Formats: sequence, C-alpha cells, structure tokens
Amino acid sequence: MTATHHRLHQLRLLLSGQRLQAIKNAVQLALAAAILFFMGRYLLARWDAIKDEDLDPNLWLLALAQLVILVGMGLQPLGSWVIVRGLGGTTSRAAVWQAFFVGQVAKYLPGGIWALPSRAYLYSQRGLPPSRSVEAIFWEVGLTVSGAVLFGVLSVPLLLDFDYWPLVAGFLGLFVIVFVAANIVLRVAWARALVARLPGGETVLRALALHLPVRTAAGIALFYVADWCVIGLGFAGLVYAFEPGLAAGHSVQLAALFAWGWAVGFLIIFTPGGIGVRDGLLAVGVASIIDDPVPLVVAVLARIAWTVAELVNVTVFSAGYAAERRAPHHDGLHGESNTRKLL
Repeated sequence: MTATHHRLHQLRLLLSGQRLQAIKNAVQLALAAAILFFMGRYLLARWDAIKDEDLDPNLWLLALAQLVILVGMGLQPLGSWVIVRGLGGTTSRAAVWQAFFVGQVAKYLPGGIWALPSRAYLYSQRGLPPSRSVEAIFWEVGLTVSGAVLFGVLSVPLLLDFDYWPLVAGFLGLFVIVFVAANIVLRVAWARALVARLPGGETVLRALALHLPVRTAAGIALFYVADWCVIGLGFAGLVYAFEPGLAAGHSVQLAALFAWGWAVGFLIIFTPGGIGVRDGLLAVGVASIIDDPVPLVVAVLARIAWTVAELVNVTVFSAGYAAERRAPHHDGLHGESNTRKLL
C-alpha cells in the first residue's frame, strides 16, 4: 500500500504541475495577444497619420533603412547580456535576448510602465537574483541612455533654430550627471561615508550596492554609442528615401538626432514609449534641413519602423528561446546542461 500511495502522490504532483504549466501558458498567450492587439492598433493609428500624403519615396531605401534599424535594435541586448554576466548571472544569450524584447513590447500595454519591471522579473526568473536583476535594469537604463546622449550631441546643429534645444540638452545632460554621480556615491569610499552618516544612509547603501566593474560599464557605454550610430543611420536612411539629394554630411547629424529623440522620449515617463515627445523632436530637427510635410512623415515612419523592429525581434528571439528550452538536457534558464530527472 505504501508503494501504491507513493506512486499516487507522485501522479497528483505531476498533474498539479501540468495544470500550473497550462495556466501559465494560457496567461502568457493572453498577454502576447494583448500586446499584439495594442501594437497593431498603434501601428494603424500611425499609418493613418501619413497615408494621405502625396510623396514618392525610394522604397528600396526605405526597406534598407528598416533593415538597419532592425539589426541595430537586435544588437542592443548584447549590452544587457554583458551586464547580466558581469553581475554573476549564468543566463544564456537566448534567455537575455528574449527577456529584453518581451520587456520592450510590454510598454504598449495600457499604462506604459511595464517594460522595466517585466524585464527585471524575467531576469530573476532566468537565474539572476532579484537584487541583481534590479541592478541590471539600473545599468541597462543608465548606460543605454548615456550612450544615446553622448552620440546625440552631434545633432545639435540641426536643433539650433529650436528655441528650447538648450532645455533639451540640459535635461539629457542632467541625467548623465546624476547617473555618474550615483556611481561615485555608491563606489567611492569617502562618498559612501558621507551618505552613511545620513538618516537611513546605510540602508540605502546596502540596497543600492553596485557590483558591475567600472571598466565593464565603460565598455558597455561605448558599445551603446556605436549601436545608436547604427540605429540612427537607419533613421537617416528614412530621410534620404524622401530627399536623395540631401548632403551626405547630414547623415551623422540625423543619426545623432534619432538617439537624442529616443533618449528624451524614454525619460519622459508619462507617455508610453515617448509617444509624441520623441516624434516632435525628430520632426523639429528634420525640418531644419527639409521642407514640410517630409519631417512629420519621417518622424511617424521612424516610429512605425521602430515598432516593426520590436515585433520582429521579439518574435524571432522568443522562438529561439523556446527552441532552447525544448532542447534535450537543457534547463532553459541558465544556459547550462543538466541531466533530466525521471520519475
């Protein structure tokens, strides 16, 4: 009887686990369907804004620009993977890429605040301790935005006619200053000593301890500068598709403008994905060298190209992660081989 009861207990556990997995799969499918619905609705709204414009762009150049943006965005999780590994995680590349892009598209859900929390949660589910997952997001945000701000300085000549460009530059510069200052406070002994004297200072220092080496962080920041150059050149391609006679020297300025537009849109947290703010800055910058209606059309097309790139990347890398999890002797979490345990 004891052996029979033991086997029945194992069977109940197995069925219970299968039910939980079925519920989890159903929730994931429902969430994916919701994201696709809101992304589709957003794309249709953007397309309606430009479909009636009488323009004749170079379609081959538009396609090439979309491909460049797609590739540049697909490279972004490389910085995240180096961060996760630098924080002691053993998560596989496929898991990091999938978590990154699931977080990217989560911002299209109502509320627009889900991108970073969802990514931190997914990192913790894939083997990184929760505290380190939060630190990973700190580095991702800080280094990605800093890379965009540094590269975006090259766009200033396009914004000189914009009365508020010093405010934009100051806002972005302030973020970089705060990010660097936070690193100094959390790393330098005398700065930590000053914070520790404040009420609750020791608790703050323990909660915000940094573990990523400075040299690694600097290398990742340089990578993001290069990656924003690639993505920005894709945006420049969109502009040249409408104005092929534009001077070649404007390509780098346009690329840098996109980096600044993304950074401003990202930091303006009350609009999901920087909708409106990012598009407006792009339109203003392009308008300094091209007549209407091309600036507005290009700004909207850039948003569509960005969203399409997110959709393609999340599909490809989610499929890759699913294939990795199905592979024999693979746990699907840490990228390490494990022997399957049989009941």
